[in-house]
Amino acid sequence: MPCIPYLGMFLQDLTFIHLGNPGYVDDAKKHVNFNKRWRQFTVLEKIRKCQQTEYTFHRDEVIIRMFNGFRPYLGEEQLYQRSLKIKPRDF
Repeated sequence: MPCIPYLGMFLQDLTFIHLGNPGYVDDAKKHVNFNKRWRQFTVLEKIRKCQQTEYTFHRDEVIIRMFNGFRPYLGEEQLYQRSLKIKPRDF
């Protein structure tokens, strides 16, 4: 079944596994911590499984019109000026 994974969760898991577990089980760095590698593998395997599923999306004109064809409504400078009105900077 197709799913769109939230990549941030996978990256968070990989970060915590990397930072929270030593790469080696001894101080001489001769023995790799396979528990850490197995945990990393399981996260990467979940991502790989999600990538192997084919997704068939169909264009929905109602949604496209709702978002104004995904055209920018305001320019970058206009958005910046509007943000300053909402929350002025104190210099």
